[in-house]
Amino acid sequence: MSSKKVDFLRWAVSVSRTQSNKTFELNLRRAIQCIESAEVEKARRFHYKEDSIMAIISPILMRAAACRNLNRNWRDLKFERTLKGKPHLVGQGGWHFNISHQGDFVLLATTHVGPIDEMTKIKSQANERMKWTNFYRYWCLKESVLKATGTGLAKDLSKVQFSTNEDFLPSGSFVKSTEYLEDGKQQPSWLFEESFVDNDHCAAVATILQTPNGREEANVGAQPFRIVPFEELLEFAQVVSTDIDDAEEFDILRLKPSKPF
Repeated sequence: MSSKKVDFLRWAVSVSRTQSNKTFELNLRRAIQCIESAEVEKARRFHYKEDSIMAIISPILMRAAACRNLNRNWRDLKFERTLKGKPHLVGQGGWHFNISHQGDFVLLATTHVGPIDEMTKIKSQANERMKWTNFYRYWCLKESVLKATGTGLAKDLSKVQFSTNEDFLPSGSFVKSTEYLEDGKQQPSWLFEESFVDNDHCAAVATILQTPNGREEANVGAQPFRIVPFEELLEFAQVVSTDIDDAEEFDILRLKPSKPF
């Protein structure tokens, strides 16, 4: 992984691919050493193996992104959570990121243009039929607005509309032309990036533009999600927790049940 500073990242890490890697144990034990002990304890509390793995991948993603975006040292990074539980990097104003996980993927998006108020969770499609693909696509977009505005399901969904140029998009497609309308009125300060990660997953990033040049700047950096091997994220990693027995933690995780769905 290059250490060159970049402004925008769109990373996706697959849990199943991480588990199937022949160096899975080595990678996960190293990751456990390279996150805070509180994050290891959080991962330990999950019942299912996949949820614990996601809880370890998430802080690794955040730290690797800060190193890549900001040329920061791994050990110097300190993350805290807002009152609403959203993580942020201490002492680094103007750098915005969001992380989400659902299904098989953990995703992270970063920008310097404006807050990423919500990155929708990936939706695993029920099947490959066009009507289901479109249903999940539009629900991802609507969910991003609901969470970004903090209104939840109390918001009248009939007033939330999207204008798209495409009815169906194949795997690997990337779209940033979607327009958002509320009660029939266009909302020009919103920018949506949609990535169709594979045949079964789609993701959307919603950014609120805060400057007159925000759309132009965001369009320059807009990019589809890239599936990143977990071991690639560890290239920046440095040991943070010296009081954690990584072998014991891996054994605890290994013996957990897998999700039945």
